[in-house]
Amino acid sequence: MHFQILISTMNNTFLKRKLTPPADFLIINQCNVKNEINTHNIFNFQEKGLAKSRNHAIDLSRADICHISDDDLDYMDNIENIILQAFDDNKDADIITFQIQTPDGQAYKNYKTKKFWHTKKSLMG
Repeated sequence: MHFQILISTMNNTFLKRKLTPPADFLIINQCNVKNEINTHNIFNFQEKGLAKSRNHAIDLSRADICHISDDDLDYMDNIENIILQAFDDNKDADIITFQIQTPDGQAYKNYKTKKFWHTKKSLMG
């Protein structure tokens, strides 16, 4: 299965970080230039909006499984294996959410201790 990290950014914010994600990636850069392709994985668009950026990323990706990401995140070295294994373990899942950590390695919020299937209500919280 092909895995890809889809990153939304504005005005080259992610590119200025000089971070290379540890897996195949695609960047949607919203900026004040004409729509053009810079490289095989960086696409510039003039229109603004996170939903538009993510929709462009999904449209341009050819991966089987995508991680929708923001430009201020760091990635675990084994992110691809973790996500692919989660989908292999949960073959009926279309979307899987994961716990994230703060830069000092703490849980970002109080998470449930066991995996569960989301409901409309759990997705709102």
